[in-house]
Amino acid sequence: MTIEFFLPFEFDNIPQDWDPWNDTWRNDKKKYIWECFDKPPFDGLLISKARLDLHLNYFKNLTDNKDLKNLLNLASSIKLFGDCGAFQYRNEKKPPYSVEEVLDYYQDYGFDMGCSIDHIITNKKDIDLRTKRYNLTKRLAKECLKHYSSKSYTFELFGVAQGWDIESYKSSVIYLKNIGYENICIGGLVGVYKQISRTSNDLTLVNLIKQLAPILKKFKKVHIFGRGNLDLIKLYIESGITQFDYNLMRKSWTDEKRSYQIFNKTKKKSEFYTSIRIRLIKRKMGITPEEIGVFDKLQDFENKIISSEELISTLKEYNNFYRTFKLKELSKQIKTSNKTKLIEKYNYYKKNHLSLNIDLIHDLLEDKPWNICDCELCREAGIHICVFRRRIRNLRRAFHNVYNYFLALDHIKNNQ
Repeated sequence: MTIEFFLPFEFDNIPQDWDPWNDTWRNDKKKYIWECFDKPPFDGLLISKARLDLHLNYFKNLTDNKDLKNLLNLASSIKLFGDCGAFQYRNEKKPPYSVEEVLDYYQDYGFDMGCSIDHIITNKKDIDLRTKRYNLTKRLAKECLKHYSSKSYTFELFGVAQGWDIESYKSSVIYLKNIGYENICIGGLVGVYKQISRTSNDLTLVNLIKQLAPILKKFKKVHIFGRGNLDLIKLYIESGITQFDYNLMRKSWTDEKRSYQIFNKTKKKSEFYTSIRIRLIKRKMGITPEEIGVFDKLQDFENKIISSEELISTLKEYNNFYRTFKLKELSKQIKTSNKTKLIEKYNYYKKNHLSLNIDLIHDLLEDKPWNICDCELCREAGIHICVFRRRIRNLRRAFHNVYNYFLALDHIKNNQ
């Protein structure tokens, strides 16, 4: 049995023409992640209706052409998996869509797979609320299957299982099997700990999967929402899970220790590094005179003119300059607009030095992993792939990370 990786798609793209040394780019030509590599680093895309609805204006020709694969320039082999985006409407009393609306949406936009309407159980301790949402998700799954069976839809339908403990999840999965679903999704797992706990009945991801495994193997396809840690993949495959989605791109700017990921083909394992934060003086395109010195040192390091210690020293000096700059800037703003947030920011910079994790940066500069990576983005950007600065830089690193995650996933799958 194999397993497929679906990348949650949030319409992220990067400029095609970008000069990293001058921090300039053109906005007229942009490319998606699958256009950055010879082969897309995923098996499919997960696209939420709630997310697509926010971007409909982006596709001016959607009225005449609703084929998403065509509009996004996707190969026909890439699978599209659709859900409703329950996390987006989690604070609503009920989902904002009807059964017919959702199923027609999957069909009209060319999805290969789509799931029933669900409602996330946001408060697992509120017995009344969790029961209402649990029963609503089950009822909507039944209505979706009934409507699906009555029409000639060409996509595969998945029923969604929600729960608040192992028994409720198990009951939901059995229910979906009994009413006729061949494919299911397991949702609501954000915040569920991955590790094995003290007792097998505690709701952890490992406990849940192990206890559901005998039932999951009876389905044709099983999708896990939002959880794709590499150390779970073997368990997934053994338990009958056939696909999953995982939004790992955010780690490129939220996780200091795992900002840059590379699959070391020699060591046959993933390695993680920090990024080099060069804070923006101005938000406009290009670099200021104060930043030029840092970029010059980056280039000197790339050209082996200076050592990693000398570059780190420059980064420290720039951090100190940036802190002084922010204090002066905020002080001027407070004089004209005495807003609480401005005062809080000022006090933060006043009390805190912008420290660097020297050990992590030293490891990055010594190993120079961008020289080992064979992806096009690393070849184009060099050391700049590891610079934390603008969204277009961080997204490039995120695309690179997905590519390397997919390499690691392939290694795991091929060595089962």
